[in-house]
Amino acid sequence: MKLEELNLTEKIGQMIMIGLDTNYITERIKTMITKYKIGGIILYRKNFNTYQEMIKLINDLKSLNRENRLPLFIAIDQEGRESK
Repeated sequence: MKLEELNLTEKIGQMIMIGLDTNYITERIKTMITKYKIGGIILYRKNFNTYQEMIKLINDLKSLNRENRLPLFIAIDQEGRESK
Protein backbone atom coordinates (compact mmCIF):
# COMPACT_ATOMS: atom_id res chain seq x y z
CA MET A 1 0.00 0.00 0.00
CA LYS A 2 1.39 3.37 -1.02
CA LEU A 3 0.83 6.55 0.94
CA GLU A 4 -0.82 8.16 -2.08
CA GLU A 5 -3.50 5.45 -2.04
CA LEU A 6 -4.72 6.39 1.45
CA ASN A 7 -7.51 8.88 2.00
CA LEU A 8 -7.08 11.73 4.48
CA THR A 9 -8.80 9.87 7.34
CA GLU A 10 -6.48 6.89 6.87
CA LYS A 11 -3.38 9.10 6.72
CA ILE A 12 -4.28 10.90 9.93
CA GLY A 13 -5.34 7.68 11.65
CA GLN A 14 -2.01 6.03 10.91
CA MET A 15 -0.27 8.67 13.03
CA ILE A 16 -2.30 7.74 16.12
CA MET A 17 -1.52 5.00 18.61
CA ILE A 18 -3.73 4.61 21.66
CA GLY A 19 -3.60 2.67 24.91
CA LEU A 20 -6.46 0.75 26.49
CA ASP A 21 -7.87 1.79 29.88
CA THR A 22 -9.64 -1.54 30.38
CA ASN A 23 -9.14 -5.26 29.82
CA TYR A 24 -11.93 -5.33 27.23
CA ILE A 25 -12.74 -3.48 24.03
CA THR A 26 -15.01 -0.48 24.62
CA GLU A 27 -17.21 1.29 22.09
CA ARG A 28 -14.64 4.10 22.03
CA ILE A 29 -11.92 1.65 20.98
CA LYS A 30 -14.19 0.11 18.33
CA THR A 31 -14.88 3.58 16.93
CA MET A 32 -11.21 4.53 16.91
CA ILE A 33 -10.37 1.41 14.89
CA THR A 34 -13.32 1.21 12.53
CA LYS A 35 -14.16 4.89 11.93
CA TYR A 36 -10.89 6.73 12.51
CA LYS A 37 -8.63 3.88 11.30
CA ILE A 38 -5.96 4.41 13.96
CA GLY A 39 -2.51 3.05 13.28
CA GLY A 40 -1.95 1.15 16.49
CA ILE A 41 -2.75 0.03 20.01
CA ILE A 42 -0.39 -0.27 22.96
CA LEU A 43 -1.23 -2.85 25.59
CA TYR A 44 -0.24 -2.66 29.24
CA ARG A 45 -0.16 -5.29 31.94
CA LYS A 46 -3.48 -3.98 33.28
CA ASN A 47 -5.15 -5.02 30.02
CA PHE A 48 -4.85 -8.78 30.64
CA ASN A 49 -4.24 -11.28 33.43
CA THR A 50 -3.07 -14.30 31.44
CA TYR A 51 -1.36 -14.85 28.12
CA GLN A 52 -4.55 -16.46 26.83
CA GLU A 53 -6.46 -13.25 27.64
CA MET A 54 -3.75 -11.23 25.87
CA ILE A 55 -4.00 -13.41 22.75
CA LYS A 56 -7.80 -13.14 22.74
CA LEU A 57 -7.63 -9.35 23.13
CA ILE A 58 -5.12 -9.07 20.26
CA ASN A 59 -7.23 -11.32 18.02
CA ASP A 60 -10.35 -9.29 18.83
CA LEU A 61 -8.52 -6.05 17.97
CA LYS A 62 -7.28 -7.52 14.70
CA SER A 63 -10.80 -8.70 13.89
CA LEU A 64 -12.15 -5.16 14.36
CA ASN A 65 -9.49 -3.92 11.95
CA ARG A 66 -10.28 -6.47 9.22
CA GLU A 67 -12.11 -3.94 7.01
CA ASN A 68 -9.24 -1.43 7.13
CA ARG A 69 -6.69 -1.45 4.36
CA LEU A 70 -3.69 -1.38 6.68
CA PRO A 71 -2.87 -3.78 9.52
CA LEU A 72 -3.14 -2.57 13.10
CA PHE A 73 0.23 -2.09 14.82
CA ILE A 74 0.00 -3.72 18.25
CA ALA A 75 2.67 -2.97 20.84
CA ILE A 76 3.17 -4.04 24.44
CA ASP A 77 4.67 -1.91 27.18
CA GLN A 78 6.95 -4.50 28.74
CA GLU A 79 9.53 -3.47 31.28
CA GLY A 80 10.49 -6.93 32.48
CA ARG A 81 10.45 -8.40 35.93
CA GLU A 82 12.87 -7.84 38.71
CA SER A 83 15.18 -10.76 39.29
CA LYS A 84 15.35 -11.98 42.86
